[in-house]
Amino acid sequence: MSAVIAELIANAYDADAINVTVRAPMGQFLATRAGGVVADKGFDIQVIDDGIGMTPQQVQDFFLVVGAERRNDPNRGSLSPGFKRKVMGRKGVGKLAPFGICKTIEVISAGGDLVNGNDGAPNAQGYLTSHIVLDYDRRDIRWSDELAASFQEWGQAIVKRIGTLSRDPLRKATLELFLEAGNVEERILHAYPADDQGGIRDNARDMARSFGRTISRGEAEDPEVVVELVDLSITLAPHITLNSMMKEAAADADRPLSVLGSFLRTARMAELSSFGRIAEDRLKVVERLEVLKDSEDTDENDLQQLISDAPWLINPEWAPVTENRTFSSLRREFEKYYEEKTGVPISLSDFQKTGKRPDFVLSSQEGTVQIIEIKKPHHTLTNPEMDRIVTYYQNMDAFLSDSAHSDFSKHFPDFHVTVVCDALGLTDAQRAAFDGYRATGKLTRLNWAAFLLRTEQVHQDFLREAERQRSAAPQPLADD
Repeated sequence: MSAVIAELIANAYDADAINVTVRAPMGQFLATRAGGVVADKGFDIQVIDDGIGMTPQQVQDFFLVVGAERRNDPNRGSLSPGFKRKVMGRKGVGKLAPFGICKTIEVISAGGDLVNGNDGAPNAQGYLTSHIVLDYDRRDIRWSDELAASFQEWGQAIVKRIGTLSRDPLRKATLELFLEAGNVEERILHAYPADDQGGIRDNARDMARSFGRTISRGEAEDPEVVVELVDLSITLAPHITLNSMMKEAAADADRPLSVLGSFLRTARMAELSSFGRIAEDRLKVVERLEVLKDSEDTDENDLQQLISDAPWLINPEWAPVTENRTFSSLRREFEKYYEEKTGVPISLSDFQKTGKRPDFVLSSQEGTVQIIEIKKPHHTLTNPEMDRIVTYYQNMDAFLSDSAHSDFSKHFPDFHVTVVCDALGLTDAQRAAFDGYRATGKLTRLNWAAFLLRTEQVHQDFLREAERQRSAAPQPLADD
């Protein structure tokens, strides 16, 4: 049904319509089938527009003629008469579209110049109106007949072609909007300016055009969607190029070693592009956290979840890798061990559990178990909170030292505590424990400003280096 309605709207567009009203049964089947019998539900589909309409002569010469190509008609041409729109109709078969879903088609159209009325009323004027009713009943056709079968095949092909033709102009318009809004060509040339990067530029263009053909017009008008897709095209282009080069190299064993330089340069560009995209995405997270750290509404549970998903916030060298089975088992076993030793249950993994926030984040990086305690911005660490950290520390130390857990200690021989808080309010034994852990390198304390600044600086440095390497490359040829 959507293809049929789209075709009728396209006709209204070609007729310089400004407003189109569609009344249709959305989200429903037009007919039902029971016992092999199809029953029509009797729905009406109405498409009403305020276009220029047709005169009776135009109805006779064009509407009732199948295949009348207006672009080849010098009296009509390829532009609409009023707004000079590029018309969407091509082959003069769009009028057949409703036959695919309707039994009765009613067309009412008025156009041309004002004419005087013939009812004797003074100053009576109006437009000549054409009213056509086409009644089409499939049941009157013997589809087993050879001619009827050929007609059915022809009709199905026409309806399919109508759907394709009605979509193509819309896709083309959306693509052009996307390419213009995203400043695609300029951004690709800026990202890959060197003479030997023509293949990468071509792949970036192809990728961007593929995105532009598949998105909706609404998405093409959304700046965030456009920027994201153009960024993705630029990021993926060197990887696509590298993949093609690898396939060509595999197919040509006699290829000279001199091509290795081009191969390695493309690989380096792919690496820079990927890490650059990661760095840009991470900087957006840092910018968001800059806002959160100054908000009174920041929830500590959300911060714990964020650190679990993005441990690089604590240390830019940490990567959010997929958790292996051994560490998953360690997490579960330590929860049970801790409760057995202290009588207090803890939560380390279920961040979605209503009413229960995780006690701390447990992560793993390069064979080291990372215990991360993050407090809200402006928070001062208290003695009871330090007591809890000491309990975590002592139990993790005992857990990994226990011979019963040798399989875990073999993979994770050490652990480290990171505390994120803006101030310390520790005294006596708690202060001594804090200082002792830090002196032995087992504990690191970060305040919000420091850890965000460090993370932002690392990723900004990478982006500047990537940009420097691109800028140092030779400029492209003028005719590229």
